[in-house]
Amino acid sequence: MSDHATDWRTFLARFTRLGTLGFGGPPGHVLLMRQQWVETRVVPTDEFNDAFASVSLLPGPASTQLALWLGWRLRGYLGLLVAAFLFITPAVLLVLFFSWLTLGPGHPTALLAAALGAAAVVPAVALRAARDLFRSYSFPTLARGRQIRVAAYVALGTVTCVLSPPYLVLAIVGAGLVEIAVVRPFPGAPAMLGVGGATKGALCWMALKVGALSFGGGFVIVPLMRGDAVTNHHWMTAATFAAVVAIGQLTPGPVVATVAGVGYAAGGVWTGLLAAAVAFAPSLLFVGVGARHLAALRSHQTARAFLDGAGPTATGAIIGSAILLARGCTLQWQWPLVALALVGVTIARKSPTLWLVGASIVGLGLEVLFSVAV
Repeated sequence: MSDHATDWRTFLARFTRLGTLGFGGPPGHVLLMRQQWVETRVVPTDEFNDAFASVSLLPGPASTQLALWLGWRLRGYLGLLVAAFLFITPAVLLVLFFSWLTLGPGHPTALLAAALGAAAVVPAVALRAARDLFRSYSFPTLARGRQIRVAAYVALGTVTCVLSPPYLVLAIVGAGLVEIAVVRPFPGAPAMLGVGGATKGALCWMALKVGALSFGGGFVIVPLMRGDAVTNHHWMTAATFAAVVAIGQLTPGPVVATVAGVGYAAGGVWTGLLAAAVAFAPSLLFVGVGARHLAALRSHQTARAFLDGAGPTATGAIIGSAILLARGCTLQWQWPLVALALVGVTIARKSPTLWLVGASIVGLGLEVLFSVAV
């Protein structure tokens, strides 16, 4: 049983700050949690690092799951639920609010122009996330056979995302099973389930994929969402999808909250809330059930082998999502921003948040000056 390592007042204050000021995506969230709980000597460094390594083996958003684990570690299962509420709710509500402002009936064109400006930066942010993930594999130090498989998994994810988005989940899971078979051969293979249905059923399936099958970091949700939102069900255009992804990057809290904006486009506010609830439910289940056993997961050979296959494939999917997001920038004034962001964010490693805000201001300024068609 977890011990109550802090008082409720401190707990509430720090998780409120995390949910409302936690900009910068997963790296920013983890850094802030480390400052709040490790540097103040509430949670030991080794325990924090082991927990983060363990949740990184789970599907779904790692920074969200780390926040949930901290809630359990500090105040038990009630703390887990309170941490989930304080970390997730502000992001979902902000994404819904800005989606309503940007995409709703009678939306001001200036706001949409600002969102489209930020959207021009998102491909560069995606490529940077993919590059950082690829570096984490320590590719030059891998054995030759493992290098070939990693390269093949990345290529598989990229090609599948660009050419056959509906099969991306099969590609990610399939690569994980292949790596398990290489590391620890086993007879047979599980059957995949197909899911269909009306709008809410399709939306719930999309949200479940986002929450339960997004191996490799927050940006994996982009290709998992885009295929359903833009190609299969036409809930939104490529341009508006890119705008919603940009909104998700500009708001604090977990990136997975972006699914609420897709839900809003599909059916309004309540549908957006439903999508968010479905997307975050797996993380609550994984951490709620497995909080006591996360350390054991890290040393589980089969779990690590699966991630060794699924992770690089998801990284390739992020590269593919960058290509698709760039295609969604259909206005001429967006392309210089795309090019500049590729240099500034991906090569020069400048702050993605500053670039997103700056591009939003450019889009807004162009709309005010020239009434750009959006």
